[in-house]
Amino acid sequence: MKKIKIQLTIKEIAGLFLFYIVLLVCWGYQFGDGDLIQLDPLVLSMTDDSLYANDFYVQHANEHFPNERSFFLLLLTPFSNNIETASFVYHIIFSMLLLTGLFSISKLFIKNKLLLWFVLPVLFIPLININLGTNELYYPFLHPSLTAKAIGAWALYFWLQRKIIYAFILVSLSTLQHPVVGIQLFLLLSAGEIFIFLFRKNERIKIKQTITALIIYISTAGIFIISIQLRFRDSNVDHALFYKIFFEFRNPHHYLPSSFSAVNWVVLVPLILLSCLIFQKKNKYIFIFICLAITGCVIYTIMTEIFHSTAIAPIQWFKTTIWLEFFSVIGLAVSFELLLNSSINILLKRIISMTIGFAFLAIIIFIPIYKYQKMYTGYYNFPFNRKITPEIEISIKAKELIPKNALFIQPCNFTTLKYYGERSSLVDYKALTHRKSFILEWAKRFEDVYDLKIEESPIGLKTSMYANNKFKNLSADYISQLQEKYGITHLLTFKTSKYPFPIIAQNEVYVIYEIEDQNTKR
Repeated sequence: MKKIKIQLTIKEIAGLFLFYIVLLVCWGYQFGDGDLIQLDPLVLSMTDDSLYANDFYVQHANEHFPNERSFFLLLLTPFSNNIETASFVYHIIFSMLLLTGLFSISKLFIKNKLLLWFVLPVLFIPLININLGTNELYYPFLHPSLTAKAIGAWALYFWLQRKIIYAFILVSLSTLQHPVVGIQLFLLLSAGEIFIFLFRKNERIKIKQTITALIIYISTAGIFIISIQLRFRDSNVDHALFYKIFFEFRNPHHYLPSSFSAVNWVVLVPLILLSCLIFQKKNKYIFIFICLAITGCVIYTIMTEIFHSTAIAPIQWFKTTIWLEFFSVIGLAVSFELLLNSSINILLKRIISMTIGFAFLAIIIFIPIYKYQKMYTGYYNFPFNRKITPEIEISIKAKELIPKNALFIQPCNFTTLKYYGERSSLVDYKALTHRKSFILEWAKRFEDVYDLKIEESPIGLKTSMYANNKFKNLSADYISQLQEKYGITHLLTFKTSKYPFPIIAQNEVYVIYEIEDQNTKR
């Protein structure tokens, strides 16, 4: 097998690191809250079993190994005593792995230096929130999706270079980090190899490499995927009910195309179709990849929106469009390069070059400055520069003043209690395991805590505001009933909500009440 050649210079790596700093300025760095409620507390619980003894999510997540997050968590477990620093270092490493991988792919097709350096800034600044299914390649926090896509970018690079075994080894590693990202790449590259075998006779000599690569994947990541899938189907649940809870109520913005932003459809569909036309002539491998991904999107839409398939929906196929968006930007750069290399008027070439140059400067300099000024500063949570928000402050007070075995209920979008407070919750909106039995119990608890009915509640991203309005108006009698049913010990709520319970801690926004045991009271 030929040696791997990666054409990256020291200057290019340094330039990409400077661009990473631009991304930090532009999008900040997040730790300890938001989506990370599903990750960081699990690391703490693995190294201190006295934590989260009553937490619904943590106890279920730790029940089985491996689960969908196990291999990612193994990266952090050795550093549980300094998880904030470890997470930031890993974020640097995997962000750079992602940027260098995408840049290396871009170099395969773009020779013009200015246009080459134009691709990633366009992709990660003006297009960062333009997506189908709220999926991105880059995230301003350490997440399995980031690590998997960073590895996946290099898998694509080696696949395009026809280093098939290397590509599938990396796809296996990507799958262990994030099953959905990995299995999507596996399906696309495997199907791509089948098309190449059928229609490109000159490449049939690589059939042995392809078979070897498939065996490697199936015997490693394939076993992992099967175990995850069996665990997902751990309960005989009515398909319509499960679809309603998990896909329509909780995650339509991720899974259901009808819930995706109309603006994003208008921007991305023409871009992707244009890139398909460009790569039909420029590169057959990317053309096949794009066509397969688009075909998958059509099939996925039919199966989820019309047939409500709970077997197909979990694959979240529109996550593949993040790669198509990347190829679309490359396609635009290739088009400009062809235009500049054509026989058009020299003055027009200079005008085009200057326009691209000014656009590049605007993206690299002015947009980050604007984003920095508008940024919610709580998201600049570097290990050396953490901003203590009211949410973090009250969570730290909970850790200092309340026993480890306490059981909380809290506002729907309150996510700092788990890591900064190290205390258990009856239910968390953002913390889910992918097991049907868990999802059903989660739905029951969610309805009880926020006194709502899922079939009547706003769905997806609108849920939190609705649930919080219900939560802040819960009566003292209703909270006492929750205590009697579930054994909750503390209520963390908005300071504007007044109750006749003892106050344990408070700040300008939140208050923690101790809930008296109703059985003891009697």
